[in-house]
Amino acid sequence: MSICPVCNGFVKVNNICSACSQAELIDYGRISDYEDKYSAYEEIEIKKINNQLSHDAEMKQCAHFLYCPECKKTSMILINEN
Repeated sequence: MSICPVCNGFVKVNNICSACSQAELIDYGRISDYEDKYSAYEEIEIKKINNQLSHDAEMKQCAHFLYCPECKKTSMILINEN
């Protein structure tokens, strides 16, 4: 079993918005947690198999939801798990 270093607080996402280049993006956690009201309580590995991302389970990656407070754009980043 692998773990996401961002979800577990080992590292922080320090990306600047690619749309406006004005602000640091805010990490709102795993995208899979926003699918429905019980998503945060379901098994992560099972959710990876059933999501719309092609190889996140095989590549051991965690998809995170990012938000720019300046231009209000959202984006996704894949974090390599350890």
